[in-house]
Amino acid sequence: MIYGNKEGIRDSLLAQMETLYDLDLSAESFAPAELLDVLASFTGAINREISVYLSRSGAVLDITIGNLNSVELKDLHLRRNSRRLSMVRCIHTHPGGNPQLSDVDISSLRSMRFDAMAAVGVLEGKPTGIQAAFLGEAVNG
Repeated sequence: MIYGNKEGIRDSLLAQMETLYDLDLSAESFAPAELLDVLASFTGAINREISVYLSRSGAVLDITIGNLNSVELKDLHLRRNSRRLSMVRCIHTHPGGNPQLSDVDISSLRSMRFDAMAAVGVLEGKPTGIQAAFLGEAVNG
């Protein structure tokens, strides 16, 4: 299911977006080019941010549509212990072409304990770049 701000988006485009759940993405690829190209195309078509949550195995767990400047991020953990990393990475788009992570993106990374947060700049339906941030586990010794 596609979540978020679906107002004004054709049902056929939403159905196409639903097919992202069926993608067979490699666990070894952080941000598969196939996924980035499709997200950029959808972002260009609707001129809104889109977030996708991926599991460590590469499964698409959630797709949410936001507005031009933001997208609501769900707190999704695949671990019971909320102090550990969530086992989820968030990849989201930035219409306008700027791939830089915002302060809100970094804050969300920390508070939701994502494995990683990535922003993909999108201009005219094409990715312009990607920036990612990661949380490190504390190491004693």
